Amino acid sequence: MPTLRVVATITSFLVALGIASPAFADWRTQYEAAREALKNKDFRNAENAAIEALNEADKFGKADERRLATLEVLSDIYRESRQWAAAATLLEQIIEVHREQGTEGSPDAGYVFNKLGVAYHQMRENDKAQAAYETSLAIKRKKYKDNVTSIATVVTNLGELYRRKKDWPKAEELHKQAIADKESELGPEHPSLVASFNNLALVYKETKRYDEGIKLLSRAREIAQKGDNNGRNADMATVLHNLADIHSMQGQNAEARPLYEEAIALRKEVLGPQHPNVAESLNNYGGALMGLDLLDLALVAYDDAIAIRKLEYGASDPRTTLVMTNKAMALDRLKRFDEATKLRDEVKQLEERRKSGQ
Repeated sequence: MPTLRVVATITSFLVALGIASPAFADWRTQYEAAREALKNKDFRNAENAAIEALNEADKFGKADERRLATLEVLSDIYRESRQWAAAATLLEQIIEVHREQGTEGSPDAGYVFNKLGVAYHQMRENDKAQAAYETSLAIKRKKYKDNVTSIATVVTNLGELYRRKKDWPKAEELHKQAIADKESELGPEHPSLVASFNNLALVYKETKRYDEGIKLLSRAREIAQKGDNNGRNADMATVLHNLADIHSMQGQNAEARPLYEEAIALRKEVLGPQHPNVAESLNNYGGALMGLDLLDLALVAYDDAIAIRKLEYGASDPRTTLVMTNKAMALDRLKRFDEATKLRDEVKQLEERRKSGQ
Protein backbone atom coordinates (compact mmCIF):
# COMPACT_ATOMS: atom_id res chain seq x y z
CA MET A 1 0.00 0.00 0.00
CA PRO A 2 1.57 3.35 -1.00
CA THR A 3 2.22 5.97 1.64
CA LEU A 4 0.50 9.35 1.53
CA ARG A 5 3.82 10.95 0.53
CA VAL A 6 3.93 8.67 -2.52
CA VAL A 7 0.33 9.49 -3.38
CA ALA A 8 1.06 13.20 -3.06
CA THR A 9 3.96 12.82 -5.50
CA ILE A 10 1.88 10.84 -7.97
CA THR A 11 -1.08 13.19 -7.83
CA SER A 12 1.14 16.26 -8.22
CA PHE A 13 2.59 14.64 -11.34
CA LEU A 14 -0.90 14.00 -12.73
CA VAL A 15 -1.94 17.57 -12.09
CA ALA A 16 1.21 18.84 -13.84
CA LEU A 17 0.36 16.75 -16.89
CA GLY A 18 -3.21 17.97 -16.81
CA ILE A 19 -4.65 14.45 -16.70
CA ALA A 20 -5.99 14.35 -13.16
CA SER A 21 -9.65 13.31 -13.14
CA PRO A 22 -12.50 15.61 -12.03
CA ALA A 23 -13.07 13.25 -9.12
CA PHE A 24 -9.44 13.69 -8.05
CA ALA A 25 -9.67 17.48 -8.36
CA ASP A 26 -12.85 17.56 -6.28
CA TRP A 27 -11.33 15.21 -3.71
CA ARG A 28 -8.13 17.24 -3.43
CA THR A 29 -10.01 20.52 -2.98
CA GLN A 30 -12.20 19.16 -0.20
CA TYR A 31 -9.37 17.22 1.44
CA GLU A 32 -7.14 20.28 1.68
CA ALA A 33 -10.07 22.37 2.91
CA ALA A 34 -10.69 19.83 5.67
CA ARG A 35 -7.06 19.87 6.74
CA GLU A 36 -6.92 23.66 6.79
CA ALA A 37 -10.14 23.94 8.80
CA LEU A 38 -8.86 21.33 11.25
CA LYS A 39 -5.63 23.30 11.64
CA ASN A 40 -7.76 26.31 12.58
CA LYS A 41 -9.95 24.15 14.89
CA ASP A 42 -12.98 24.95 12.76
CA PHE A 43 -14.42 21.50 13.37
CA ARG A 44 -17.80 22.00 11.70
CA ASN A 45 -16.37 23.12 8.36
CA ALA A 46 -13.57 20.58 8.67
CA GLU A 47 -16.08 17.77 9.10
CA ASN A 48 -18.23 18.97 6.18
CA ALA A 49 -15.23 19.20 3.86
CA ALA A 50 -13.87 15.82 4.97
CA ILE A 51 -17.22 14.13 4.34
CA GLU A 52 -17.34 15.66 0.85
CA ALA A 53 -13.77 14.48 0.26
CA LEU A 54 -14.70 10.99 1.45
CA ASN A 55 -17.64 10.90 -0.97
CA GLU A 56 -15.19 11.59 -3.81
CA ALA A 57 -12.52 9.25 -2.44
CA ASP A 58 -15.00 6.36 -2.36
CA LYS A 59 -14.96 6.48 -6.19
CA PHE A 60 -11.31 5.39 -6.16
CA GLY A 61 -11.96 2.17 -4.28
CA LYS A 62 -11.98 0.99 -0.68
CA ALA A 63 -8.21 0.53 -0.40
CA ASP A 64 -7.16 3.65 -2.30
CA GLU A 65 -4.65 5.73 -0.35
CA ARG A 66 -6.72 8.89 -0.90
CA ARG A 67 -9.69 7.26 0.80
CA LEU A 68 -7.54 6.06 3.72
CA ALA A 69 -6.00 9.52 4.08
CA THR A 70 -9.47 11.05 4.16
CA LEU A 71 -10.70 8.58 6.76
CA GLU A 72 -7.71 9.46 8.90
CA VAL A 73 -8.27 13.21 8.59
CA LEU A 74 -11.94 12.77 9.48
CA SER A 75 -10.92 10.64 12.47
CA ASP A 76 -8.51 13.42 13.54
CA ILE A 77 -11.38 15.90 13.39
CA TYR A 78 -13.46 13.67 15.65
CA ARG A 79 -10.54 13.02 17.98
CA GLU A 80 -9.75 16.71 18.40
CA SER A 81 -13.43 17.49 18.97
CA ARG A 82 -13.51 14.56 21.45
CA GLN A 83 -16.03 12.47 19.52
CA TRP A 84 -14.14 9.32 20.38
CA ALA A 85 -16.61 6.67 19.22
CA ALA A 86 -16.90 8.27 15.78
CA ALA A 87 -13.10 8.47 15.52
CA ALA A 88 -12.70 4.82 16.54
CA THR A 89 -15.15 3.65 13.88
CA LEU A 90 -13.15 5.36 11.13
CA LEU A 91 -9.80 4.13 12.41
CA GLU A 92 -11.18 0.59 12.56
CA GLN A 93 -12.07 0.90 8.88
CA ILE A 94 -8.47 1.84 8.06
CA ILE A 95 -7.12 -1.12 10.04
CA GLU A 96 -9.58 -3.42 8.25
CA VAL A 97 -8.13 -2.35 4.89
CA HIS A 98 -4.59 -2.89 6.15
CA ARG A 99 -5.54 -6.41 7.23
CA GLU A 100 -7.16 -7.16 3.87
CA GLN A 101 -4.05 -5.88 2.08
CA GLY A 102 -1.63 -7.72 4.38
CA THR A 103 -0.05 -4.47 5.56
CA GLU A 104 -1.18 -4.52 9.19
CA GLY A 105 2.49 -4.62 10.22
CA SER A 106 3.45 -1.51 8.25
CA PRO A 107 4.56 1.80 9.80
CA ASP A 108 1.33 3.44 8.58
CA ALA A 109 -0.72 0.79 10.38
CA GLY A 110 1.36 1.22 13.54
CA TYR A 111 0.57 4.91 13.53
CA VAL A 112 -3.16 4.22 13.15
CA PHE A 113 -3.15 1.56 15.89
CA ASN A 114 -1.80 4.14 18.34
CA LYS A 115 -4.53 6.60 17.42
CA LEU A 116 -7.12 3.85 17.78
CA GLY A 117 -5.71 3.01 21.21
CA VAL A 118 -6.16 6.62 22.30
CA ALA A 119 -9.80 6.58 21.14
CA TYR A 120 -10.51 3.33 23.00
CA HIS A 121 -8.67 4.72 26.03
CA GLN A 122 -10.91 7.78 26.11
CA MET A 123 -13.97 5.55 25.69
CA ARG A 124 -12.75 3.55 28.74
CA GLU A 125 -12.51 0.37 26.69
CA ASN A 126 -9.27 -0.53 28.40
CA ASP A 127 -8.72 -4.03 26.98
CA LYS A 128 -9.16 -2.79 23.42
CA ALA A 129 -6.90 0.17 24.11
CA GLN A 130 -4.17 -2.07 25.51
CA ALA A 131 -4.32 -4.40 22.50
CA ALA A 132 -4.10 -1.45 20.08
CA TYR A 133 -1.20 0.16 21.94
CA GLU A 134 0.73 -3.09 22.19
CA THR A 135 0.24 -3.76 18.48
CA SER A 136 1.45 -0.24 17.65
CA LEU A 137 4.42 -0.64 19.98
CA ALA A 138 5.45 -3.96 18.41
CA ILE A 139 5.34 -2.40 14.94
CA LYS A 140 7.25 0.71 15.97
CA ARG A 141 9.96 -1.25 17.78
CA LYS A 142 10.49 -3.26 14.61
CA LYS A 143 10.26 -0.41 12.12
CA TYR A 144 11.57 2.59 14.07
CA LYS A 145 14.62 1.26 15.89
CA ASP A 146 16.44 4.57 15.40
CA ASN A 147 13.49 6.79 16.36
CA VAL A 148 12.97 6.25 20.05
CA THR A 149 10.76 9.32 20.37
CA SER A 150 8.15 7.71 18.14
CA ILE A 151 8.31 4.61 20.33
CA ALA A 152 8.15 6.74 23.51
CA THR A 153 4.82 8.20 22.40
CA VAL A 154 3.18 4.77 22.48
CA VAL A 155 5.02 3.76 25.66
CA THR A 156 3.59 6.87 27.32
CA ASN A 157 0.05 6.05 26.21
CA LEU A 158 0.41 2.51 27.50
CA GLY A 159 1.78 3.86 30.78
CA GLU A 160 -1.28 6.06 31.17
CA LEU A 161 -3.51 3.05 30.56
CA TYR A 162 -1.76 1.11 33.34
CA ARG A 163 -2.12 4.13 35.59
CA ARG A 164 -5.85 4.12 34.97
CA LYS A 165 -5.87 0.42 35.87
CA LYS A 166 -3.98 1.32 39.07
CA ASP A 167 -1.06 -0.91 38.16
CA TRP A 168 1.36 1.59 39.65
CA PRO A 169 4.64 -0.35 39.21
CA LYS A 170 3.97 -0.97 35.52
CA ALA A 171 2.83 2.62 34.94
CA GLU A 172 5.96 3.95 36.66
CA GLU A 173 8.21 1.63 34.66
CA LEU A 174 6.71 2.70 31.33
CA HIS A 175 6.78 6.43 32.10
CA LYS A 176 10.39 6.22 33.25
CA GLN A 177 11.24 4.37 30.05
CA ALA A 178 9.59 7.09 27.94
CA ILE A 179 11.50 9.79 29.81
CA ALA A 180 14.83 8.00 29.40
CA ASP A 181 14.20 7.49 25.68
CA LYS A 182 13.30 11.13 25.12
CA GLU A 183 16.27 12.39 27.11
CA SER A 184 18.67 10.16 25.16
CA GLU A 185 17.39 11.33 21.78
CA LEU A 186 16.22 14.88 22.41
CA GLY A 187 18.23 16.04 25.41
CA PRO A 188 17.28 16.77 29.05
CA GLU A 189 15.55 20.10 28.36
CA HIS A 190 13.29 19.18 25.46
CA PRO A 191 9.69 20.51 25.78
CA SER A 192 8.18 17.07 25.11
CA LEU A 193 9.59 15.93 28.46
CA VAL A 194 7.09 18.14 30.30
CA ALA A 195 4.17 15.86 29.42
CA SER A 196 6.19 12.81 30.45
CA PHE A 197 7.13 14.38 33.79
CA ASN A 198 3.46 15.21 34.35
CA ASN A 199 2.46 11.61 33.71
CA LEU A 200 5.06 10.17 36.09
CA ALA A 201 4.17 12.79 38.72
CA LEU A 202 0.57 11.53 38.62
CA VAL A 203 1.83 8.07 39.55
CA TYR A 204 3.75 9.58 42.45
CA LYS A 205 0.72 11.63 43.51
CA GLU A 206 -1.61 8.65 43.48
CA THR A 207 0.87 6.53 45.44
CA LYS A 208 1.40 9.35 47.95
CA ARG A 209 5.04 9.92 47.01
CA TYR A 210 4.46 13.63 47.22
CA ASP A 211 8.05 14.86 47.57
CA GLU A 212 9.09 12.94 44.45
CA GLY A 213 6.10 14.35 42.57
CA ILE A 214 6.86 17.95 43.54
CA LYS A 215 10.52 17.57 42.61
CA LEU A 216 9.58 16.22 39.18
CA LEU A 217 6.94 18.88 38.57
CA SER A 218 9.34 21.66 39.57
CA ARG A 219 11.69 20.46 36.85
CA ALA A 220 8.78 20.24 34.41
CA ARG A 221 7.75 23.80 35.27
CA GLU A 222 11.22 25.13 34.48
CA ILE A 223 11.22 23.45 31.07
CA ALA A 224 7.62 24.49 30.30
CA GLN A 225 8.44 28.13 30.96
CA LYS A 226 10.89 27.98 28.05
CA GLY A 227 8.38 26.36 25.73
CA ASP A 228 5.63 27.58 23.43
CA ASN A 229 4.30 31.07 24.04
CA ASN A 230 6.72 31.64 26.95
CA GLY A 231 5.05 29.00 29.04
CA ARG A 232 1.47 29.97 28.25
CA ASN A 233 0.64 26.48 27.08
CA ALA A 234 -1.36 23.38 28.00
CA ASP A 235 1.62 21.54 29.46
CA MET A 236 2.30 24.36 31.89
CA ALA A 237 -1.37 24.40 32.92
CA THR A 238 -1.18 20.68 33.68
CA VAL A 239 1.99 21.17 35.74
CA LEU A 240 0.25 23.86 37.80
CA HIS A 241 -2.84 21.70 38.25
CA ASN A 242 -0.80 18.69 39.38
CA LEU A 243 1.25 20.78 41.80
CA ALA A 244 -1.99 22.15 43.26
CA ASP A 245 -3.37 18.62 43.62
CA ILE A 246 -0.33 17.43 45.56
CA HIS A 247 -0.51 20.40 47.94
CA SER A 248 -4.26 19.93 48.39
CA MET A 249 -3.92 16.21 49.08
CA GLN A 250 -1.53 17.09 51.91
CA GLY A 251 -4.00 19.59 53.36
CA GLN A 252 -1.94 22.54 52.11
CA ASN A 253 -4.94 24.31 50.60
CA ALA A 254 -3.56 27.82 50.99
CA GLU A 255 -0.63 26.79 48.75
CA ALA A 256 -2.93 24.94 46.37
CA ARG A 257 -5.43 27.76 45.82
CA PRO A 258 -3.29 30.16 43.71
CA LEU A 259 -1.93 27.24 41.68
CA TYR A 260 -5.45 26.09 40.84
CA GLU A 261 -6.47 29.62 39.93
CA GLU A 262 -3.51 29.99 37.59
CA ALA A 263 -4.15 26.54 36.09
CA ILE A 264 -7.84 27.32 35.47
CA ALA A 265 -7.07 30.65 33.82
CA LEU A 266 -4.38 29.10 31.63
CA ARG A 267 -6.49 26.10 30.65
CA LYS A 268 -9.34 28.40 29.64
CA GLU A 269 -6.90 30.48 27.61
CA VAL A 270 -5.20 27.67 25.69
CA LEU A 271 -7.91 24.95 25.63
CA GLY A 272 -11.14 26.96 25.71
CA PRO A 273 -13.55 27.61 28.60
CA GLN A 274 -15.60 24.45 27.99
CA HIS A 275 -12.72 21.98 27.87
CA PRO A 276 -13.02 18.99 30.27
CA ASN A 277 -9.60 19.80 31.74
CA VAL A 278 -11.03 23.12 32.90
CA ALA A 279 -13.79 21.22 34.70
CA GLU A 280 -11.21 18.95 36.33
CA SER A 281 -9.35 21.95 37.73
CA LEU A 282 -12.57 23.64 38.84
CA ASN A 283 -13.72 20.55 40.72
CA ASN A 284 -10.41 20.13 42.53
CA TYR A 285 -10.26 23.87 43.19
CA GLY A 286 -13.67 23.56 44.83
CA GLY A 287 -12.23 20.97 47.21
CA ALA A 288 -9.36 23.27 48.16
CA LEU A 289 -11.80 26.13 48.78
CA MET A 290 -13.87 23.88 51.04
CA GLY A 291 -10.69 23.09 52.95
CA LEU A 292 -10.30 26.85 53.48
CA ASP A 293 -13.98 27.23 54.50
CA LEU A 294 -14.62 29.39 51.43
CA LEU A 295 -17.85 27.55 50.77
CA ASP A 296 -19.67 30.10 48.61
CA LEU A 297 -16.69 30.26 46.27
CA ALA A 298 -16.58 26.46 46.22
CA LEU A 299 -20.21 26.36 45.07
CA VAL A 300 -19.37 28.65 42.15
CA ALA A 301 -16.46 26.41 41.13
CA TYR A 302 -18.62 23.28 41.38
CA ASP A 303 -21.44 24.84 39.35
CA ASP A 304 -19.03 25.79 36.58
CA ALA A 305 -17.52 22.29 36.59
CA ILE A 306 -20.96 20.64 36.48
CA ALA A 307 -22.01 22.76 33.50
CA ILE A 308 -18.91 21.75 31.52
CA ARG A 309 -19.19 18.06 32.38
CA LYS A 310 -22.88 17.93 31.53
CA LEU A 311 -22.05 19.38 28.14
CA GLU A 312 -19.05 17.09 27.60
CA TYR A 313 -20.19 13.80 29.12
CA GLY A 314 -23.89 14.12 29.92
CA ALA A 315 -25.68 14.57 33.24
CA SER A 316 -25.64 10.89 34.24
CA ASP A 317 -21.92 10.31 33.63
CA PRO A 318 -20.02 9.45 36.85
CA ARG A 319 -17.66 12.36 36.26
CA THR A 320 -20.63 14.73 36.36
CA THR A 321 -22.40 13.18 39.33
CA LEU A 322 -19.13 13.23 41.28
CA VAL A 323 -19.04 17.02 41.14
CA MET A 324 -22.73 17.20 42.00
CA THR A 325 -22.03 15.11 45.10
CA ASN A 326 -19.17 17.43 46.03
CA LYS A 327 -21.52 20.39 45.67
CA ALA A 328 -24.02 18.69 47.97
CA MET A 329 -21.31 18.41 50.63
CA ALA A 330 -20.65 22.15 50.34
CA LEU A 331 -24.37 22.84 50.71
CA ASP A 332 -24.43 20.72 53.87
CA ARG A 333 -21.57 22.74 55.31
CA LEU A 334 -23.59 25.89 54.60
CA LYS A 335 -26.58 24.29 56.37
CA ARG A 336 -28.60 24.45 53.15
CA PHE A 337 -29.86 20.96 53.84
CA ASP A 338 -32.96 21.02 51.64
CA GLU A 339 -30.90 21.96 48.59
CA ALA A 340 -28.30 19.29 49.44
CA THR A 341 -30.99 16.62 49.77
CA LYS A 342 -32.62 17.62 46.50
CA LEU A 343 -29.25 17.48 44.72
CA ARG A 344 -28.46 14.03 46.16
CA ASP A 345 -31.86 12.77 45.03
CA GLU A 346 -31.08 14.04 41.54
CA VAL A 347 -27.73 12.23 41.60
CA LYS A 348 -29.45 9.02 42.70
CA GLN A 349 -31.96 9.27 39.83
CA LEU A 350 -29.18 9.93 37.34
CA GLU A 351 -27.17 6.95 38.57
CA GLU A 352 -30.21 4.68 38.35
CA ARG A 353 -30.85 5.93 34.82
CA ARG A 354 -27.25 5.19 33.87
CA LYS A 355 -27.37 1.68 35.33
CA SER A 356 -30.58 0.95 33.45
CA GLY A 357 -28.95 2.10 30.20
CA GLN A 358 -31.34 4.97 29.58
